Amino acid sequence: MGKKGGNVATPPTVVSSVSQRSETKPTEKQDVTDTFTAIEWSASELEELQTGGVVGAAFATAVAAVLVRTMHPTVAGGDSGELMGAACELGVAHPPGYPLFTMLSWLGTQVLFVSSIT
Repeated sequence: MGKKGGNVATPPTVVSSVSQRSETKPTEKQDVTDTFTAIEWSASELEELQTGGVVGAAFATAVAAVLVRTMHPTVAGGDSGELMGAACELGVAHPPGYPLFTMLSWLGTQVLFVSSIT
């Protein structure tokens, strides 16, 4: 706080972080540190962030457990094999053909580093 002289208070001096950065060349580590220290978190906000992370991790674990428990052990009957075959060739299985599924599955087969998917 500034000094009070009569009825007029002297305003505190504010140094801009932008002017400080322009004077010196900070390293990459300093940039990251400045970014994180620029945000002043209260104790309750930090606690809320930590609680949110724990709740999110618990929810993701529960969803993954349900998925693993309920997924089919092999390729299911019906259209699954036909659709996967169409995805490998980038073809159309049958109307409606599920074009988004076919294109994304084909893209997934291209990411694998094997000469043949079969």
